Amino acid sequence: ELKLTAKTPRAPSESKAKHKKYFGKKVCLGVLGVLAVDLMKIFAEPEKQVDELAHAVIGAAIEVHRHLGPGYLEGIYEEALVVELTAAGIPVERQKEISVDYKGRPIGKHRLDLLVAGALIVELKTVEELAEIHKAQVISYLKTTRRKLGLLINFNVAILKNGIQRVVYTEPQAAQVPGFPR
Repeated sequence: ELKLTAKTPRAPSESKAKHKKYFGKKVCLGVLGVLAVDLMKIFAEPEKQVDELAHAVIGAAIEVHRHLGPGYLEGIYEEALVVELTAAGIPVERQKEISVDYKGRPIGKHRLDLLVAGALIVELKTVEELAEIHKAQVISYLKTTRRKLGLLINFNVAILKNGIQRVVYTEPQAAQVPGFPR
């Protein structure tokens, strides 16, 4: 039995720590346990439907790459991917305009390469190698649109699986520890 408990004194009127099951283990949630559960919520994976959507988009991208190979401009792959997704009955918006706000004020516009089923952002590249700035770009889009999952796909590779990055965004939150003010 796995126990996570904190060595804090309890008043006689306080109820005992809550017990929950995680990963098949019964866990006693004291202060540290509540903190751990809060952290699990903060770093949670996207919903199952969005994850399945991402798998479908990856499959479609692999099909496009299988037929076209590397070497074309980004717009060619974008159009071909839209053809594949539409044929599969997956709704997709191309060059979706989004507003970028700063302190509640709109300061500019940007365009997403693809917004799939209103839930998944897909950023396409045809570069020598993906860089951290490309991932930062996807994170910015996810943050701006309040979406959790994005795909960064570089078609300029010999094997497409080497050009795909799954990007998960979780909003930063302060973990709440009982007894401590926010």
